[in-house]
Amino acid sequence: MRLKWKAPAALLLMIPALLMLVLTANSQDVESVATGAKLSVAVVLAQRGDGVVSGTAFMAAERLLLTAEHVVAASRRVAVKFPDYPVADVQLVGSDSENDVAVLSIPESGVRPLPLGDISQVREGQRVVVIGFPRVDVLGAEAATVTEGIVSAIRPGLIQMQAPVNPGSSGGPVLSLKGEVIGIVRATLRGQQQGLNFATPINAGKSLLRASAAGPLRPPSPSPVSPAGLSIEITSLTSPVSPGSSARLEIQTAAGAVCNILVVYKAGPSQARGLEPKVADARGQISWVWRVGTNTSSGTWPILVECAFGNQRAETQTEFTVR
Repeated sequence: MRLKWKAPAALLLMIPALLMLVLTANSQDVESVATGAKLSVAVVLAQRGDGVVSGTAFMAAERLLLTAEHVVAASRRVAVKFPDYPVADVQLVGSDSENDVAVLSIPESGVRPLPLGDISQVREGQRVVVIGFPRVDVLGAEAATVTEGIVSAIRPGLIQMQAPVNPGSSGGPVLSLKGEVIGIVRATLRGQQQGLNFATPINAGKSLLRASAAGPLRPPSPSPVSPAGLSIEITSLTSPVSPGSSARLEIQTAAGAVCNILVVYKAGPSQARGLEPKVADARGQISWVWRVGTNTSSGTWPILVECAFGNQRAETQTEFTVR
C-alpha cells in the first residue's frame, strides 16, 4: 500500500516566496554594488595630436584593465588615475575595434579586479549599475559618477540600456546587482533617439583579456575613424517600393559604430521590425531591411540615420518613394 504525502496548504503558499529568495540571494542594492566597485574604476587620459581625450577603465585582471577602444585608439600616451592612487602610465596591449574593446597594462597596482559576468546570464528588464567619469574637465577625477538603469534590449554584440550615460563614461563597467561586470559602456545616441545608451557585452572583453595575457604585447591598432571625424555614406537604397513589399538601406561608416535609423511616414515614425539600432561590422557596413505596410500612403518619405562612435556623432538624411 502506497501512502501519498500531501503538502500543507501553507507550505504551498510559501513556495513562490522561497523561489524568489533563492533567485535574489546573491543580489545587492545599488549602493552596495557601487561601493564595492568604485575603487576599481579609473579615469583614462589619452594624449593625441589634437589634445587629451578622457574616458573610463576598470581593473579586470591582475595588472590588466578594460576600456573602450575608441578612447585610446591612435594615442601617443595613455595614463590612468584610480581613486587613492597617483596617475600611472599604461600600455595598450590588446585592441578590438569591431567590438570597441581595449586592454591596458599597468606596471604595478594594488587595485582589486572586478568580477566578470557572462552575457548569457543577462536578461531584459534587469537592473544595472553604471560607473564612469563624465566631463572630467568640469566634475574632476576625484570621484566617479554612479547611475542606475535597466537592460532594455539585448542585441547581437550589443546591450541597450535605459541608464543615464554621458561623454567620458565610455569604457566604464556596467554591473549587475550581483556586482559582476556584464558590459563595457560604448556609445550614446542622442537627438531624436531620446538618449539610447549601449554597452559591449563583457564576453568580448574576456576574450581579449585571454589573448592579451597569453601573447606578446601588441602595438596600438589604428583608429577606424578618419581624422576628419565620423561619417556616414549611404551606399544602397530600395526606391521606389510598393506597399506590402520590403525596403533595404545600406550604409558605410566606421567599424564598430552604433547606428540607428528612423523612417518617417505621414502617420509618424515607423516602428517596423528591422529598424532597430545596429553595430557596423569590421568593414564598417550596416544594412536594414523592413517591410512597408500595405496601408502605407503613396509619397516620398524621409529617412534619418544617426551613428555614434564614442564621443563622435554623425547624421545623414535621405528619402525613398512609395507608389
